[in-house]
Amino acid sequence: MAVLLGCAALARRGYRAGVRCEAERLVVRGYLWTRVIPRTAVTGVTDLPAVRWTSPGGRRRWTPVTAFAAASGEIGATRARKREGTARLRRWAARR
Repeated sequence: MAVLLGCAALARRGYRAGVRCEAERLVVRGYLWTRVIPRTAVTGVTDLPAVRWTSPGGRRRWTPVTAFAAASGEIGATRARKREGTARLRRWAARR
C-alpha cells in the first residue's frame, strides 16, 4: 500500500513538474520538492538545464529543472518544447 501511495505521489508531482517565472521569484517544481528562488539570486541557467543561484548566505547553489531535461525516446516536438522552455527561462533570468 505504501509503495502504491508513493508511486501515486511521484506521478502527481511529475505531472505538475515545471517552472513558473514570476516578477520577483522563480518557482521550480520537481519530482521531490518545490524550490522558490528570489529573482535577484538567480545568476544563470545551465544546459542541463539547471538554475544557478546564490543563497542569502552567499553560497552558490543550483537547482535542476527536471521538467525540461531531455529524455531518450521522446518525440521531436516534445524536445523542441523543452528547448523553448529553457530558452524562455534564460530570457527571464537575463532581465533584471
